[in-house]
Amino acid sequence: VVFSEILLPSYAPAAYEDRETLWNAVQAKERNANGHVARQFIIAMPKEWTREESISRAREFIQKNLVDAGMAVDWAFHLKKDNPHLHCLCTNRGFKKDGSWDAREKKVYALDENGQRIPEIDPKTGEQKIRSRTRNGSVTTEKIWKRVTVQSNTWNSRQFLRDLKKSWVEYCNGYLQGESQIDNRSTHEQESNRIPLLHEGPEARAALERGIVFDVIKENQERRRMNTALARIEQLIRDARKM
Repeated sequence: VVFSEILLPSYAPAAYEDRETLWNAVQAKERNANGHVARQFIIAMPKEWTREESISRAREFIQKNLVDAGMAVDWAFHLKKDNPHLHCLCTNRGFKKDGSWDAREKKVYALDENGQRIPEIDPKTGEQKIRSRTRNGSVTTEKIWKRVTVQSNTWNSRQFLRDLKKSWVEYCNGYLQGESQIDNRSTHEQESNRIPLLHEGPEARAALERGIVFDVIKENQERRRMNTALARIEQLIRDARKM
């Protein structure tokens, strides 16, 4: 770890810039035993960037895509020789403009296919339920409508993750040229003949430095050789078509 810091929305309490204070507050807010206190994003950094460039650009990206969305982000830059990357630990709850924690869920009216509220039906009468309320000494009745619980934000959705990946690719490629540019699409989505590599993980890489070769390392070495051969064949075909 060569750098770490906490980034907060402008309206979050400044006291949360302290790591212990922030995460103690997060845990205190989540009262359920199975409550989710955070999410983590691990982001691969381009090896072409210097340490200073990586830190500056990581901060800019995190601010724009995570903090400005309302998250408090505790992030660190791991400068590994072949695998520089970020760890971003983000709060599940955002902040209200007054600096207090926002709710993770909220109740909203359930709507039908026409966008109309759905009445809550009393099974005994077959009619819409009603209830009495006393306000300022007078009693009124009101109809009851179905409500559903929804997330207050989209941070746990697949779409948010897809959008975040796309934003990272566009951000990086603004600085990278030619073959150094990255692509968040799978090889299938790219309609590429390249054989995808397997995730090696830190244990396999650490073992390799000690001279121990895991099966996943051997498999990737073979896949790289096959990809090199495929690239040569494709180039030969392209050259032949030009003749």
